[in-house]
Amino acid sequence: MSTDYDLPSGVSLSDLQTLAEQLIEGSEPSPLPLSSAQLRLWFLDQLEPNSPRYNIPSVVWLAGPLETEKLEEALKAIVSRHEILRARFIDQQGEPAQVIGPEEEFQLGQHDLRPVPAAERDATAQRLIEQEVRGPFDLSVGPLLRTTLLQLSDTEHILIVNMHHIISDEWSFQLFYRELQEIYTALVLGVTPELPELPIQYGDYAAWQQDWMQSDEFKRQLQFWQNQLAGNPPAVKLPLDRPRRFNSGTKGASRIGHLSPEIQESLHRLAMRQKATPFMLLLAGFKALLHRMTGQEDIIVGSPMACRHHAETENVIGLFANTLPLRTRVSGALTFEQLLAAVREGVVGAFCHQDMPFEKLVETLQPERVAGQTPFISILYLYQNDADFPELPGLRLTFLDLGTETAKFDITVFVAEVDEGLVLGMEYNAELFEAKTIAEFLDQYEQLLCAVVANPGQRISDITLRQSRQPAATPLGWTPPDTPAPRWQFLDRWFELRRERRIAEPRNATATEVVNGAAR
Repeated sequence: MSTDYDLPSGVSLSDLQTLAEQLIEGSEPSPLPLSSAQLRLWFLDQLEPNSPRYNIPSVVWLAGPLETEKLEEALKAIVSRHEILRARFIDQQGEPAQVIGPEEEFQLGQHDLRPVPAAERDATAQRLIEQEVRGPFDLSVGPLLRTTLLQLSDTEHILIVNMHHIISDEWSFQLFYRELQEIYTALVLGVTPELPELPIQYGDYAAWQQDWMQSDEFKRQLQFWQNQLAGNPPAVKLPLDRPRRFNSGTKGASRIGHLSPEIQESLHRLAMRQKATPFMLLLAGFKALLHRMTGQEDIIVGSPMACRHHAETENVIGLFANTLPLRTRVSGALTFEQLLAAVREGVVGAFCHQDMPFEKLVETLQPERVAGQTPFISILYLYQNDADFPELPGLRLTFLDLGTETAKFDITVFVAEVDEGLVLGMEYNAELFEAKTIAEFLDQYEQLLCAVVANPGQRISDITLRQSRQPAATPLGWTPPDTPAPRWQFLDRWFELRRERRIAEPRNATATEVVNGAAR
């Protein structure tokens, strides 16, 4: 996405081309500043060292003749191309700074499990995966990217890629696998990989952001958000199954529901008629439901934005994503069409001011803090309308996942557009909510969306929401009936399918594939 945006005088992202060249010319790497989001994660790491909470792992099964040396060469090329993948974070006179290490330090870890007895091989692989995925990172030592290859047989491998969130985000993972596909394919074909030259590195962006936060544009954006969040409104207070304790944990669980392609298409048509995007419409429906559940008329839901609207950042791996609090006044007297118009206005305004780091908002506004809860935001809302899965020549790929173990918010909603319709997923804090409560929540969200399709002019208070007779949601891992196994599987289920010898051929992205991608 793009937007009109005035950069502060005296500095621009394109100017950082010169800065990048100067950094390359230096004989010794110089410490670089951290971006605002990196600084927050660094402080969290100081408070809770050796925690895997901010690991971003992916586990991929590769079936077919893998050329291991070319895979390692492709991974080395990516690490060489993106400096942030070689970063570590040091204490420099009491302040954190990032230092870029040499390219030669990268290694692909390898475990050959072929000598392990067949009856023990799967269990050994699962143990190694758990070890690699849950293993903590030392930000001061690095590396903050770990890659490990398990060889199960001559034609079966598992690739584990794990990054700390301080160097990556979801967009970055998409870039990583896209470049792996292009470079590995070129190497197998014996041609030179052709990737666009990077105009900047992430460290350049962090330096630019620090300068930008002294600019008039920063002050303008800060004023916008001060107006948006005037009065320091509280986070949404959902009815809980268990009381929130001071030391409430973050044990997570997930559920998903599903709407048919017909309802999905009807929602798209309604969004077009109201000059809104599907994201805006679905968010409006969710806010209407929150109003009905809580009675609150001031609803804030957090939503992450990619913050890559500058062309220079589109192909750079790093932590650019920023969570923004989307505030809407809701009342039962509003029609859904009126609520959608208000949500649309709020989303457009937030998008045009998305460079404002959430951490700076909290620092400036100093809202009331609740232990274990993000200021302003108890609920995060994610929307994804596609799934981009890589292809490697001669190989069949299946993405594996260990499932949800932690919840960073009370509830995180994942909405995904897939071939089979619309997926509505929820990751929730299992120490606050029962599974049946979340199942009911999802079912009523589905009911509300169907109701507004039928009559978008009805008032919010008039929308009929019945109690579920049975949970409409199912545990995350759902696939539609009578379909082949997807290119995404939960790890335990995948090993079960292996034992039953019925892993099917790949096909288009399904519900769980996209929800998994959005959840990273």
